[in-house]
Amino acid sequence: MSKPFIGEIKMVAFDFPPKGWALCDGSMLNAQQHNSLYSLLGNAFGGDQTNFALPNLQSRFPIGAGQGDELTNYSWGEKGGVENAPLHTDNLPAHSHVVKAASEGPNTGDPSNATWPDKARTHSYTDSSPNTPMNSAILGKTGSGHPHENMPPFLAVYFIIAIVGKFPSRN
Repeated sequence: MSKPFIGEIKMVAFDFPPKGWALCDGSMLNAQQHNSLYSLLGNAFGGDQTNFALPNLQSRFPIGAGQGDELTNYSWGEKGGVENAPLHTDNLPAHSHVVKAASEGPNTGDPSNATWPDKARTHSYTDSSPNTPMNSAILGKTGSGHPHENMPPFLAVYFIIAIVGKFPSRN
């Protein structure tokens, strides 16, 4: 196998970095000891003038930096996304709920904890403001507000980065 480029990232099915490689786990390295790698990465993944961070691909997947046709622009080193996402009413498709009614006629004048009858003896509507909640069984509740998992199927492997090798030259 030829020498890797410094900063080259690979996926591997084993759980350790070979000699000359490091795990992409966000570890901090000394900029003076790894000046070639630091000159390529800088502080794009974190750090300061003394130390710099390796990319952290633990529980993350990589995405190409830049902007594809009609897609979002992602800057080099940018992190994003969430594992769990709550749904809001704006995320739901337009829909309706079935109104439920009792199978017998009206038997109370108090709407508290009551439902609509299947037929009314007198007027069924009012022009006054609603101020008494009806029985929640009238319109069934949907959802609980818990976030849903936002992850496609996956297989966990290790990402490693070359910390020694050939320095890449620009075209």
